[in-house]
Amino acid sequence: MKSRSTILVGILLCLSLFVVGNLGSPALATDETPLEDAMSGIKSKLRKVKRALRAEDVTAALEGMQALEEAALAAKKFEPKMVMEEKDEAKKAALMKDFRLRVIALIGEMLKIEKVLLAGDIGAANAGVATLQKMNKSGHERFGVDEDW
Repeated sequence: MKSRSTILVGILLCLSLFVVGNLGSPALATDETPLEDAMSGIKSKLRKVKRALRAEDVTAALEGMQALEEAALAAKKFEPKMVMEEKDEAKKAALMKDFRLRVIALIGEMLKIEKVLLAGDIGAANAGVATLQKMNKSGHERFGVDEDW
């Protein structure tokens, strides 16, 4: 009887370790690349900013812009799929340079939006968000991404 209960406890322990070890595992949850995951974060943060602008809540929009800028800065270090799949090293380097320059420009536009928000100019902030969306569309077309913000 003792050996049976010992075996049962061992099996339960192994099963619980397997379940706990796999909770929230990215491999089980999604097959997104790190960049795709970061871009999903950017998309959700931009939605927060847009909601705040519609409500004319400058404080919430500024908080959202801070989070958006941080997410874009984090995304800059990752490679787009197109870059990862490129075999030619010179083309790969050129694609990565283009990607980083585009993200830098995106962050620059985000900082402009933050500046106009600090001045209380919701209209200029909305215009800046429209520019961000155009930049996003252009970048996604360049790097073969179907989804836009």
